Amino acid sequence: MSNFTYASWQDFVAELIESHEKHYCSTREPVWMVQEKQVTYGMDPDYVDDYKWIEEGESTFCSPLELFNSQDAQTKHKINESSIKEHEELFTDLDESDQCDILEAVSKKLECNWYKTHYVENWVNIQVFLTRPDADRFIKRQGHNYRELRVYVESLWRSPQFSNLIQAILDGELKLVKGGDAQ
Repeated sequence: MSNFTYASWQDFVAELIESHEKHYCSTREPVWMVQEKQVTYGMDPDYVDDYKWIEEGESTFCSPLELFNSQDAQTKHKINESSIKEHEELFTDLDESDQCDILEAVSKKLECNWYKTHYVENWVNIQVFLTRPDADRFIKRQGHNYRELRVYVESLWRSPQFSNLIQAILDGELKLVKGGDAQ
């Protein structure tokens, strides 16, 4: 037997109606998926454009300039020396591609613990919910167990049984019956 009471059933139906009217994101027959962002590093640069600089065991940097700015004055000086030798410009004046080349060369030369790695981001389904508020409650209640979470709207249009079940609830054709009484 379900844990629904007449009051909790009415709350559920109200959330379902609100979700279908306000939070459906122009999606036919919506359900709400809580998804977690997963990042896979070490991808082949021939297939992926996104990259980060990783300072082993410490930090990640979204650009070569961000990595440069995090270095101490002595390391910055050595990077600028290499930049002037190769391109006759300071590191900060180079385009991003040349900055990457300089950092890779300096990393090998100075045996630094940073490296450039390509990555992909994927959103992986964690849980499905019939209403947006229920998905939001899950994130509030369980978000600490995951990395970055979001709510994404999927469609049930390929599942006629599930779609018909939800539509029957929305239309009031399906009601809660406890102990033989319908309300």
